[in-house]
Amino acid sequence: LHTCVDVVSMVFAGIGYCFFLGTFIYALTMTSVSHAYIFNNCHSLVLVLGKLVFRHPITSGQLVGSLIGLVGGIVTTMDFHPVDPNAPVTLPTMTGDLVAFVGALGGVLYLTLAERLRPNVDLMVFMYYLDLIGAILLLTIMAGMGMPLEFSIDPHFGLWGWMAPVANRLPVALYIIFVCDFIGTMGYVRALYYFEPIVISIVMLLEPIFATVIGILVHVEAVPGVLTLCGGLLVLAGTALVILKSPPKEEIKPRASSVATCFQSVVIR
Repeated sequence: LHTCVDVVSMVFAGIGYCFFLGTFIYALTMTSVSHAYIFNNCHSLVLVLGKLVFRHPITSGQLVGSLIGLVGGIVTTMDFHPVDPNAPVTLPTMTGDLVAFVGALGGVLYLTLAERLRPNVDLMVFMYYLDLIGAILLLTIMAGMGMPLEFSIDPHFGLWGWMAPVANRLPVALYIIFVCDFIGTMGYVRALYYFEPIVISIVMLLEPIFATVIGILVHVEAVPGVLTLCGGLLVLAGTALVILKSPPKEEIKPRASSVATCFQSVVIR
């Protein structure tokens, strides 16, 4: 980090990323996997609104695509169920959808600042500081809430509990680190070198499809209802329109590899 502006931007990017993922994880306890992904990734709509408010140029395709995505999100929200603690999976709720959507604000902050930092900060350095800031924030919040913590590998209370040699700790942690973080998150950050945040944001709206299919296969997600399916199709239509109407950055690099990296990140996150 070469300047004070870079340091401040990195700190706030870490805060935004932590808030973005934290609300997503919390929303998963209150709503379905598909709804949590759809609404937590609605930062594209906020980005378009921000460009309109600050009079930044956007294409008509971006605007129309975002409006279609917004309509799809509204339709999806209508597919909710009363809270049922005895349900085998978490059902969609409006409260959980709202929590996920609020987290999209963190996504806006993260994507915008990450785009500014990428030309000046090496990818691995960026990821190191991003995870370091997130760890400090989470530990501070946990300590402030009085949550039990200890310096051990206890799977429930240990700071190194992820290293516990049990099926739902070390193997899962390694998968998250090497697949979700190194390929998924780093893929998005690398793609920010080629595309504007709004393009990355819209592409991330494809995640609900892959997440829902995986969730159904591992029995943590129910088959979506008609409203969720219809709303999801509208979101995808808006996604395709915004991508097609959003030109890449002027720093011309091999575009095909950038698109592949971005799409690969969607599948893995």
